[in-house]
Amino acid sequence: MQSGASLAALWASNELLTQGTVLGNVASNTNAIAPMNRFIQGTLENIILAGVQVGQVKSIHDALLEQNWAKTQYTMADYLSDWASKIAQEHSEATRKMMEMEKKEGLLGLAWLGLRRAGSLLGSAWDGLGEFFEKGVNWLQGEGFATNKEIAVKAALEEFHMMGIEEAKAAALQEYGIQKGKEILDSFYTDSREKTDAKIWVLKQAGYDTTAVEMEVAKRRQAMEERKQKEIKQNGTQQGEEVVIHEAGFSKVLTKVLNLFKGITNGSDNRTVIIEGVQYFSQRDNESKDGVVNGSNMCNLTSLAMVMEYNGIDVGNGTKQYEDRLYEIAKELGLGGDNLWEKTGIMYTEIIKYINKLNSTNYQIIVTNEKIEHKQFEDIAKSLINQHKPVIASGYFPNGHIITIVGYDDTGWIAHDPYGDARTKYTNTNGRYVHYNYGEYAIGKKWFAYIK
Repeated sequence: MQSGASLAALWASNELLTQGTVLGNVASNTNAIAPMNRFIQGTLENIILAGVQVGQVKSIHDALLEQNWAKTQYTMADYLSDWASKIAQEHSEATRKMMEMEKKEGLLGLAWLGLRRAGSLLGSAWDGLGEFFEKGVNWLQGEGFATNKEIAVKAALEEFHMMGIEEAKAAALQEYGIQKGKEILDSFYTDSREKTDAKIWVLKQAGYDTTAVEMEVAKRRQAMEERKQKEIKQNGTQQGEEVVIHEAGFSKVLTKVLNLFKGITNGSDNRTVIIEGVQYFSQRDNESKDGVVNGSNMCNLTSLAMVMEYNGIDVGNGTKQYEDRLYEIAKELGLGGDNLWEKTGIMYTEIIKYINKLNSTNYQIIVTNEKIEHKQFEDIAKSLINQHKPVIASGYFPNGHIITIVGYDDTGWIAHDPYGDARTKYTNTNGRYVHYNYGEYAIGKKWFAYIK
């Protein structure tokens, strides 16, 4: 009885799926002939057997439950067996072709589509099949026998681990550098100039951030020079005579002859000029949120805010941060969003005009470049700083960025970088009084600006 039912079901299934019939066309178009054949054949066979049992005085319910309905399922094992058979028939070099799995994406895609449309026929086998092929492709590509998700999770965990190690190392180095910098400042008034410079040089060569120490040393030296000049002016001291300078409870003896000698031997007067009173603003804590503008990318307005605040310009920010109020003004003028970067010069000019009208003032911002001025940026910027005018300057760190220059020395610019210290690849987020060498980061070469 079983064999007779199987033959009848096989014949009926083949007839139903013959090319040209409705079911045959559907199965052919969806590449699902094998799953549908299995389903139809198994179902018809079970119905025939159940009908016989009903004739033997069994209920339809019991007769149907006794049938083997698993034979209607086209499982993952069935699919893999049929697929392997087909590959072996079409390609005699089955092993080599298996290694070219990627080139068979079209074939797999059609089989995949046919299986998806078979829906309930495959059941949970579908997910297992997809995962199996995904792991197989990754294995052939040298990624290990794992899914894309497993590979991504592993890579993310490794990255987080490395980030943790690097952050710990950076924190330890920073703490050690701070301690050594404090020791340099503690012995500043007892060490010679050469010894202090040597200590700073060694610390810098070891990879520590010496910006804060260099700025403090520069300030102290400038204060000492001013005291010396004041003493000379008051007492009429002549060149070659000793000048005694008192600083923080220490005494330091300097002579004009020694300064002259240093100028000759060093080839430089070690001059450091810093504009006092320029407040530092960080762009990282800006609160503006408006499409492409997310506050932390407002280096242009943050640099402008430092210069405007230094000039005592009231923008009516109240409890808002200065630069966030500037963005409100820019947006009101139709210069928000992408215009912050595409029309920076126009945006600067229009904001100053807006403030002048609001406050009845007459400030002017000059946005220019070397080509317009017919001079080198370095010469223009130093002249402006000597006039106590901080300079807003473009640069590449390595991406386009804007900083505020507040001073200079023999080797480079002293700046307030609103994003942090570029020399540390911005792992140090404190950009107050950072030192950038001349010619580095193309500072001021594209354009620069200042307020008159």
